Amino acid sequence: MTNAMLLAAATACAALIQPALATPEPETTVVVSAASYDLGTAEGRAALETQVAHAVDAVCGKVSDPQESRKHEAFSCRRETVPNVRAQLARLFHPGAGKVTIDRSASGR
Repeated sequence: MTNAMLLAAATACAALIQPALATPEPETTVVVSAASYDLGTAEGRAALETQVAHAVDAVCGKVSDPQESRKHEAFSCRRETVPNVRAQLARLFHPGAGKVTIDRSASGR
């Protein structure tokens, strides 16, 4: 194979691989139901907090994203979203509550 053919083949492979490596767009809203967690125990509350942390990642993106603009967006989203999430969790850990909503639009987006 000539160098030109190898270069063309490598370019074609890179074009096919690139979409698979792209970071997906975050969700706008994720609702985490507390119904299946025993909030009367430390373990149940910790499990819910872990699930909520995953939901925050889904809404805001990850701060470990290799793209600088997405990393900045994730930090900004978390700065606006996490206080609301913490307030909802505090209410949830009291009787009578049942879910936490992580909503990007509620943070002014």
